[in-house]
Amino acid sequence: MDTVERTVASSTVRGLIAYAVAHGMPRPMVLGRFGIDPAVLDDVDGRIPLTALYRLWTELPALVDDPDMPLHVLEHAEWDDPPLAMLVFMSAPTLGDGLRRLARYERLNYDLDDQPLSSVVVEGDLVHIVLDHERGAMVPPAAAVVDSLLAIVALSSRTTGAAVIPRRLCLRHPAPPEPARWVEAFGCPIEFSAERDQMTLEAAVLGRPQLGASRTLAAIVQAHAERKLAELPAGDDGLLLHLRREIRSRLVDGTPSLAELADALGRRPRTLQRQLEDAQTSVRRLVDEERHALALHHLADRKTSLTEVALLLGFSDQSAFGRAFARWTSQTPSAYRRSLAGD
Repeated sequence: MDTVERTVASSTVRGLIAYAVAHGMPRPMVLGRFGIDPAVLDDVDGRIPLTALYRLWTELPALVDDPDMPLHVLEHAEWDDPPLAMLVFMSAPTLGDGLRRLARYERLNYDLDDQPLSSVVVEGDLVHIVLDHERGAMVPPAAAVVDSLLAIVALSSRTTGAAVIPRRLCLRHPAPPEPARWVEAFGCPIEFSAERDQMTLEAAVLGRPQLGASRTLAAIVQAHAERKLAELPAGDDGLLLHLRREIRSRLVDGTPSLAELADALGRRPRTLQRQLEDAQTSVRRLVDEERHALALHHLADRKTSLTEVALLLGFSDQSAFGRAFARWTSQTPSAYRRSLAGD
């Protein structure tokens, strides 16, 4: 069984690159650090590895010293040259139609699984935009989801000509140093460190007509979106997702071996090794990525000491963890934690 590396549209990365450049990082430096091909980035149909997006969202806040980065990237969005999924949304007759189409074509932006992981659920006088990303082949950075939800709010307000204000927001993202800024940005109460990402709106907004609605444009862009959707490769039956979950569950006991992981997944080590090579990854790389993601999560909780974080990630001692974290972020764990608190 072949595995497939998940990708994102180049348009989702260009805003991040523009944000980094605006904060003093030269473009060649950013592209080099995160291994992004400029030709692919500038291609309207370009696809960037999801792992590169993950690193951008997890490393840039510390590099540019901006703990509120998810609130600021949207300023660099391509409003005047919208990507395909946004055009599908904008051409829909009503906001509800646009939101459902956005969920339908979410893989054009974030290819997390072979089926859409987002849904629009109406419950009485409320509508919930639910993001079940934990079911995907790779869970996206919590900060990227914040940016996406903020974009939905801003885009919905633009396309309907009236402010769309959520009733409530649940985010996997840990509480930032100044939560009031986030509440102000969304205009609603926010539950941080939630089990899933979910934005709740008044169901009445679904019937609002969109100013740019066009049956002709909708037919053209939807047909093109369907073709692009069909071109995306089929996935790997969740192999990488299952493997990442096994790695996370075993890190506290040390670095899991290929043989241990293969046994847990019911595969021979040589078979798993070949599948990972097909996916252009390895156990070592996946362990490193999971440790990086978990480190950022644990460091956001100041009640967990640096020694405890090191042990939770399966490092032999705090110094080994410190060296790995410096390689990931060019910062020490303590310096990163101070930056989160605004010290």
